[in-house]
Amino acid sequence: MYKLSDIRDIHLEISSLCNARCPLCPRNFHGYPYNDGYIERNLTLDDVEKIFKPTFLSHIDSMEINGNFGDFVMNPESIDIVRYFNEYNIDIQISTNASARPKNFWKELGELGCKVLFRLDGLE
Repeated sequence: MYKLSDIRDIHLEISSLCNARCPLCPRNFHGYPYNDGYIERNLTLDDVEKIFKPTFLSHIDSMEINGNFGDFVMNPESIDIVRYFNEYNIDIQISTNASARPKNFWKELGELGCKVLFRLDGLE
């Protein structure tokens, strides 16, 4: 039986929104339209603070913020969410298509020490 204290790594999606239309994305069919019942939503910083309590985060080593259904940059609170996790010295890796934010966003994210992987699956 696993205990919460056994968990060291987290895979997290903070948004189901995306600006790309990747042909093999499970959220849509060949890039358009969305599948029936698809819900667009962002996790808020408040959601994250309620879900991920300090006692839990204190033993987390790494976190991958990925986008199987959405992109990290589509969440307007993405930087604040990363700041929250940084308080617990978690090694954070982010995957994104990087096409929805200006240069100053990436500078600010870089200053937070995250590893960012640019995934360009939607290019033609």
